[in-house]
Amino acid sequence: DGFRRLLAESASVFAYDAAFHRHLDRYPNASLQGVEDIFYWTVEDFSLKPVVGLHHMAIHAEPETTGVDAIIATKQIYASHYFQAALDYVIVVSVPGRDEAYLLWVLRQRFDGNVGGIKRSMLERGLRSNIADMLNALRAQVERQYKPSR
Repeated sequence: DGFRRLLAESASVFAYDAAFHRHLDRYPNASLQGVEDIFYWTVEDFSLKPVVGLHHMAIHAEPETTGVDAIIATKQIYASHYFQAALDYVIVVSVPGRDEAYLLWVLRQRFDGNVGGIKRSMLERGLRSNIADMLNALRAQVERQYKPSR
């Protein structure tokens, strides 16, 4: 299936936390203590037909990896069209001795067989625009929340 292919292609990222990798692959048959699982619906408009999606987000706030504060992964369970599979993950890493952290955000998606040519170009442009908007909103939220007092 498409999700398992994306997960296998991301194995180097999850090699640092093999138990979380298993959790994502086998949930609900293999759940992991300390992981918060959230399910939610979305309706996204990429300048074509809106896409209705169902997603499973897993938050592992205490991963096995030293130096990693959290791993958040979101897998697509269902999409009404355009997408065969999707896997997004965010890794939060603190900077030792400093009040800073890095976020690594990776979005992996596989289109279904009905996306080609002009439709694919429009979809990719809409995705880029959505990602830019999400990053700007995240940055604004983080800057508001963690603005240093002067």
